[in-house]
Amino acid sequence: MLLQSLVDQSAFLGLPVEGYRVKPIRWALELHEDGTLRSPALVDLADPTEKSASKGIRMPVPDVVRTSGIAPILAVDTLEYMLGLPKDVSPTAVAAAARKRDQTHQATNAAADEIAPSPLDALRAFFKSGLEVELPSIAKSSDLVGVRVSGRYLHDDPRVQVCWYGEVLRRKAVGPARLCLVCGTVGVAVDTFPAQLPQGSVPGQSQGLSVVSVNKAAQGRSGAIGLGHTPVCSRCATASVSTLTSLLRDRDHRRRFEASKSVLVWWLPGGEVFDPFSLLASEGASDVRTAFDQLDEARCRPGLSGDRFHAVLLSPNVSRLTVKRWIDVPVDELIEVIGRWLDDHTVASWGRRVISPLWLMARSTGRWEPDRKRYDEPRHGAEDVLSIAALTGQAPPTWLFATVLSRLRSDRHFDATRISLLRVVLRRQHLLPEEVTMPELNPSSERVAYTCGRILAVVDNLQRAAIPDLNTSVADRLIGRFSMAPGVLLPRVLADAQAHLKKLRTSNRGGAAYAIQQRLDSLVASLGAVPRVLTLPEQGEFFLGFHHQRDADATARRDASALRDAGSLGQITASPEGDDTP
Repeated sequence: MLLQSLVDQSAFLGLPVEGYRVKPIRWALELHEDGTLRSPALVDLADPTEKSASKGIRMPVPDVVRTSGIAPILAVDTLEYMLGLPKDVSPTAVAAAARKRDQTHQATNAAADEIAPSPLDALRAFFKSGLEVELPSIAKSSDLVGVRVSGRYLHDDPRVQVCWYGEVLRRKAVGPARLCLVCGTVGVAVDTFPAQLPQGSVPGQSQGLSVVSVNKAAQGRSGAIGLGHTPVCSRCATASVSTLTSLLRDRDHRRRFEASKSVLVWWLPGGEVFDPFSLLASEGASDVRTAFDQLDEARCRPGLSGDRFHAVLLSPNVSRLTVKRWIDVPVDELIEVIGRWLDDHTVASWGRRVISPLWLMARSTGRWEPDRKRYDEPRHGAEDVLSIAALTGQAPPTWLFATVLSRLRSDRHFDATRISLLRVVLRRQHLLPEEVTMPELNPSSERVAYTCGRILAVVDNLQRAAIPDLNTSVADRLIGRFSMAPGVLLPRVLADAQAHLKKLRTSNRGGAAYAIQQRLDSLVASLGAVPRVLTLPEQGEFFLGFHHQRDADATARRDASALRDAGSLGQITASPEGDDTP
């Protein structure tokens, strides 16, 4: 299904002809029609001022995977193959380069004999003449060099393209024509895929990656090596790799996860561009209404309804490609799944409901760096699993829940992003009832862990009110232990609360002290028996209660301050009239 979808998509991408792949050509060998040099030195095609051309001009060139032995490529090859430039000055490297150059000469002669009249005659004459070309000092044996005759590249000639494709089939075909398992038609089946994913396509990739490979007896049916028992025609083998390579280069079709060395790539059949991550927030915490407005726009977007969304999560495994996840769903269903994701991680922050970008939620699994006011590197695999959860509706793994709990206890940094991550895991793992996984405070809940979190938030706010220049609050000191063992520390927290209430009363703030005392008494009365130790889900419940109460109190203080300011402004503007002056 994956290969079939990639092959179908190839028709909309303007891919190179079969047997060709886009690569950067660093040098050009300039020849006349008779094979003499138009330029005594190689022409440097790189442009350091352009990022896309810093390593040469990118264009479709003949290409095939070299599995073993000496295997020249027609009209475009490395300097080692084309001109015999060795990798180093050792006798072994010099001899190997000479053999590769000789094989390239022979392959060019054979290809020129197949075509009449042959565009390769100029290159054949150059090789026969033994003319030497000046090699720049910066040239490397692995640099690609193309051949231009009278200003035209030889590999662009359609006759050369047909000739090269025939050579690819000779090298990669296995036996007679067979029924392809991908397209369902009879064609020339390949023994190995002619092309690989180029280096850099997938994070952590150190070499070319084979999309399909059977090169060990244990991997193949009946111990057979190669694709003899898994027939794939040459067209499908080439088109699938070319399509995947093109999608992996396009920022509108892929998202790289550098921390976990993987990449998610997606496409819609027909070539329509649709980025699901644009619906998952891209900056900091944003308003929920904005996010859902974007969802409504996507629902109404012409051309999307009825399409299917295809995505695959990939990672490298030495020289092979590992498919970690395959997604194939209707776009309409995907948009609804993203809507549920937004619902599941929405939290209250300063009186409004906000959502957090997925990348930042993943980042919040790392340590908080207070000096830099940012998160350190995320937990390995966090962004992968969150992306899959957001796009499929599945629950994030339990280890993610344990990670965020550990971070909350250790660095005591509580923001909307971490609480969003905590909430979505608790909801999708069905670890707690919905009454405590709401986006904001539920004042009617009497669950013990949730109430204990609320109590600590009230006492923490009380202490900050009683001691304006406070450096370390009760939450800073105790929240890690209190979230795990509230039955042990609750008496100490309540005793501290009484001391801070006394300080409020003695500073002529008896009204505030009375209101806080009433709230604390109400919360404590609803507790019942407090367990000495909380389970992991209950610890998550505790942190939700702490955040909900703290945010509700902060919002109430802000609203009260706004009312006071409005009242003062009303008095000032009414005074000249004389009627409303107190």
